[in-house]
Amino acid sequence: MVTELARSIIHFYDRLLQYSMVGFLGTAAHWILFSLLIQNGNDQVVLASAMGFSFGAIVNYFLNYYLTFRSEKRHVESAITFGFVALLLLGINIFLMYLSSSVFMMGPFFSQALATGIILPFGYMVNKRLTF
Repeated sequence: MVTELARSIIHFYDRLLQYSMVGFLGTAAHWILFSLLIQNGNDQVVLASAMGFSFGAIVNYFLNYYLTFRSEKRHVESAITFGFVALLLLGINIFLMYLSSSVFMMGPFFSQALATGIILPFGYMVNKRLTF
């Protein structure tokens, strides 16, 4: 009984660590594209963030499908669910970016850090349960 519980806990944290590493790579892809767009004179912070988010989501999907969750679901099934989750998270990202950068006049990188910090844990919970 205790051994099974210990295995279950280890498995959970192993997957969480893998998800975090994949999330780091997806977030890095997001931030790199976001930064390039902002630094090249793009003053459309929300659009740059949405484009970065979308690129990061694609990176996240494939790495999570093959590495983190080792999904046995077909791509069609997982991709559709992931797409809906990603659209929901993209909407939250756009809202947070608009609110922080346009309403509260925060800088683009602080705004993006805030949005990322709010979205990341929610994305893990939803994708773990529904997507993979």
